[in-house]
Amino acid sequence: MIPVLAVPILNRPDLLAAMLASVDEPVERLYVVDNGAVVDGLAWNGPCHVTRPGYNMGCAASWNLAIRANINAPWWLISSVDVLFGGGDLAAVAELMADPSPRAVCIFGFAAFALNAAAIDAVGWFDENFTPMYYEDSDWAYRAQVLGVPAVHLGGTTRHESEITIKSDPHAAAHNRETMARNRARYAAKWGRIDVLETFATPFGTGQDARHWTQPSVAWLRQQRWPS
Repeated sequence: MIPVLAVPILNRPDLLAAMLASVDEPVERLYVVDNGAVVDGLAWNGPCHVTRPGYNMGCAASWNLAIRANINAPWWLISSVDVLFGGGDLAAVAELMADPSPRAVCIFGFAAFALNAAAIDAVGWFDENFTPMYYEDSDWAYRAQVLGVPAVHLGGTTRHESEITIKSDPHAAAHNRETMARNRARYAAKWGRIDVLETFATPFGTGQDARHWTQPSVAWLRQQRWPS
């Protein structure tokens, strides 16, 4: 049983429908963060909530929101819309997540992953400064590594069509090139280097707890926001 399946979406509700159709494990609650106001009804049997922030919150903020909105769950499965779950993969995740110790299980990297409350307490929230997307997952994964929280990579048959939602929208793709570059620069500044060459064990080499520096300023959010 999956306590919560959380799914942010910006565009391509057809992909969301296909992803949900591939779910072959019972889900207690589906939680959709509709960043693009594109969800108009879901073919889903069971408790479901769709929240519409009114703008593109980005991955990190959407993931944090989904966790906070379902804070009593023992663990959360977070998925991109451009994922098709392989048969039995979700049952394998549920079995691995039965262990309450801090952990994350990556089904297809951070395109679809699970983590529990103990992992959030140990590693901290996703850094919303990496917005709207890219490097929020690398940042959390590196913090988990530094703090000794294991990430299990499931060798299943789940499929992910990388970047299809961005490629479907030239407007988003153009803005993403700018914000992704700034996110990459911020990651390099935060951890000393990038691409498995990180040199800092604390954010920006400050000596502070690696769980810190996760909340953005209003000015940064405005700079990173993709104009409509």
